[in-house]
Amino acid sequence: DPNRLTGVEEHFVVGGTGGWWWVENQQGLLTPEVHMKEGYGANIAGNTTAFLRAIEVEMITPAGDPVASPENLEIYGQNEFTFSWDNPGVLTMDLRVLVTPAGAASDIAEKCYFTVGTIGSSTMAWDAANPGGKPVVVNDDYLEATVTFTGLPANNSDFGRKTAALYLDGSLMAANDYEVFFRKIAVNHPGGTSTDPNWFYYWKDGNVCGIDSEVLYDPIIDYGKYVEGDLVVYVGYEAAEANDGIHTYVNRFDSTTIQGTGNGKGIKCVAETIAHEQLHKHVYQNLSGTDNDADNIPDAMEGSYLGISTATNHPDTFDMAGIFGYSGYYDYGDEEVRCRVSELNVSYDTTKDWANPGSQSKIKWGP
Repeated sequence: DPNRLTGVEEHFVVGGTGGWWWVENQQGLLTPEVHMKEGYGANIAGNTTAFLRAIEVEMITPAGDPVASPENLEIYGQNEFTFSWDNPGVLTMDLRVLVTPAGAASDIAEKCYFTVGTIGSSTMAWDAANPGGKPVVVNDDYLEATVTFTGLPANNSDFGRKTAALYLDGSLMAANDYEVFFRKIAVNHPGGTSTDPNWFYYWKDGNVCGIDSEVLYDPIIDYGKYVEGDLVVYVGYEAAEANDGIHTYVNRFDSTTIQGTGNGKGIKCVAETIAHEQLHKHVYQNLSGTDNDADNIPDAMEGSYLGISTATNHPDTFDMAGIFGYSGYYDYGDEEVRCRVSELNVSYDTTKDWANPGSQSKIKWGP
């Protein structure tokens, strides 16, 4: 109910629990503010009566928990925002709050402003109707403002959780967290090799899943490759999609079994691909000695290298060629099987994955 304030030259101090108030009837107020906080005062002249009502501000966009209740649609309540496919990419936020009681939005709009989190080097601009985050009144009871960010940021850490807020005369009225993402397979990041997809650029920058200076992107391969003599390994477009394991391999001589080939998606699949190709590289660069079956695993290591026992007189103990339908594996199957087993022990960080779709977006992809 309204707080009725009367008196002759009466000075009143707003009570309550720290909320903001607005003046329903300003007639006779010597202090013209239409809003005041607990502990603030104003004078009433003559025998005039003034009424104060409590203001409630509810954040409509963004709203909700972006982790527990993510929403990526461009509707009221959105709390996930993703840069567009354009180059440079654009991210638009339509901010909205509900002000009660009815009609209060117009009374406070002039002294309100929105704020949002910065996104690294991306250029932020408020809409022409919202200079400095100043809102406009919509449908009598809502305050709205639009802000855009142009150009994706330079660093992976620039994405993620942010906060949008509405202030009244510098005091916080409402706030809500939201999350910012990049489009996984778009090619509109600002650095590195311009033709690399966003996932490769940002996951490398953020040390998300093992992409370092010795890993390059090759758009014409599927998962990965290592070329003997090279100092780097390569990953392709499928590396950020999904692996097809886990498989069971049977020793053609004693019927013992081992498992290999990862089952990851997104960042985990990339980590698996890199582990696989890096082991090929390690074998080429570091293993030497008598190798009767020419499978790249020296005879002295065949029985126990990486905990796997393979034959010294057969290059494809676990029939990689037959399982995968690639005759080339017959020549180095005992190396290949170890590379596939290595995929089962990889590291990655889901908390740094800001791809959409990805580990933390509403549309999940990974790990």
